[in-house]
Amino acid sequence: MKVIGTKWVFTLTRNEFGEVEKYKARLVALSYRQKYGVDYMDSYAPVANMNSIRVYLSACCHQGFHIQQYDVNTAFLNEHLEEQVYIYPPRGVQAQANEVCLLKRSLYGSKQAAATWFKTISQVFLEMGFRHCRTDSCIFVRQRGNSVAHIALYVDGMLIGAKTLEEIKAISDKLSRKFQLEDLGKVKFMLGIQVDYDREQRSMKIWQTSSINKMVEKFNQVNTKLVWNPNVQGQLLSTIEKENERMKFRRFRSLVGSLLYISNGTRPDIAFSVGQLSRHL
Repeated sequence: MKVIGTKWVFTLTRNEFGEVEKYKARLVALSYRQKYGVDYMDSYAPVANMNSIRVYLSACCHQGFHIQQYDVNTAFLNEHLEEQVYIYPPRGVQAQANEVCLLKRSLYGSKQAAATWFKTISQVFLEMGFRHCRTDSCIFVRQRGNSVAHIALYVDGMLIGAKTLEEIKAISDKLSRKFQLEDLGKVKFMLGIQVDYDREQRSMKIWQTSSINKMVEKFNQVNTKLVWNPNVQGQLLSTIEKENERMKFRRFRSLVGSLLYISNGTRPDIAFSVGQLSRHL
């Protein structure tokens, strides 16, 4: 069994306007030293499909549900590990020579962290009377008489939809007994998607302006000319192997990945153009 290292990861949490809301420091495991069958077994955890998220929002809007957003703080640390995993003492922690640490709980970055968390939160939902959606195991539904509630889970964040705020509060209170839950209020921004929901009018708009602006800045395209159609008439993308080799040293794949996320989220109008670019990865 190999002892795995750790490192500190510093990130920023931004709101729908791109403004910094939180400064985060997280200790993560360098899991490349873990070995299957020795210090981890299961590493798979499902993630809510973007189509499922849109259908979830649409269904809640159609039924006039309240939709509240929540985050689970330090989600991956909520379950004890079944395997033995040893780590070197984190940077900043004083320890004696040749001394290592035994992980008692799952740590961000470890191979089994996501799978362990999903099993834990799913079991809690099932105990509360929810069931998995047949087409997406990250969507949970509960029906008790005329009372219906929906939950959309995306890693350590979730949306809870129900007819009344009292129902939502009852669900969140039960979850708070198990996890450290942060109430983010009415859904406004999730997964890089901005949400404008008018429950009284049963209307909803979603867009990704914040994500698009971030992508434009990342790839130094702030001052480029705007166009309605990204296709250039008569332009053919090269398929020469030498040209493909040259693009490996550029951030082409990262750009296409960002465009794919946006086109799959709220911009189907650019799907064809992005699909053409994807042929040259």
